[in-house]
Amino acid sequence: MFKTGGRFFLVSNYQISKKDKLLFINKGFSHLRTVKSLRRSLYGEVFVQKEFNEFINLRDRQLLGGGLRIKWDEMERIKLFPEQLQFAMGIGLMWEREVIDAGADGTQGDPIHNTLALLLRSTNYVVLKWTPKESLAILTTAYFQVDTRRASDYRILARTTLRVALTKRLELTVDVNLRHDSEPPGGVKALDLDLVNGFSYRFK
Repeated sequence: MFKTGGRFFLVSNYQISKKDKLLFINKGFSHLRTVKSLRRSLYGEVFVQKEFNEFINLRDRQLLGGGLRIKWDEMERIKLFPEQLQFAMGIGLMWEREVIDAGADGTQGDPIHNTLALLLRSTNYVVLKWTPKESLAILTTAYFQVDTRRASDYRILARTTLRVALTKRLELTVDVNLRHDSEPPGGVKALDLDLVNGFSYRFK
C-alpha cells in the first residue's frame, strides 16, 4: 500500500464540559481514512467514522464511504494557484447510520426518521490552505452532504483554522466551526457556530 503512494490517518476528539454539575458539552468522534494516489493530482479515498454529540441529540453516527480527490495545485499543465495556495476537492458516497435521542416525550427525534436514520448520502468537499508567509497559515475545509433520495435533507459542515507561529515550536490556533442541518432533530437549531482558541506545541 505505502509503496504505491497510499497512506492512512486517524483523527479522534473528545470534549466534555460541566458548569455547576450541569453537563453542557459531551461529544466525540473518530475518523479513519486511507488515501491512495491513482495518478498525479488524482487520489482514491476510503473512510469510516463514529461520532456522538449530546448537544444535537445524536447518540451514535456511523459512516462508511469512499470517493475521489483532486488536488488542483499538483497539476502540471494547469497552474491556477500560486505556491502559497493549495486547493483540493472531493466527491463520493457514504452509507450513514444515525441513532437520535428523541427524549422522554419522543418529540426531539429526527423530523423524518425519528430515532433511526439509514441513508446513502453524497459527500462533497473542498479544502483550501493559504500560507502567505512561513509564520501564518489558514486552512478551510467545507463539506456538503446530501441524501441521494431527498435533496431537501442536507448538511453543510465547515471548519477554518488559523495558525500563527509564536516560536519555532509554539503556535497560536483559532478554530471556527460551522454546522448547518436542513432537517435538525426537534429542539435543535439548524445552525451551530463555535469558536475555539488554543495553542499547539511541536516536540520535534
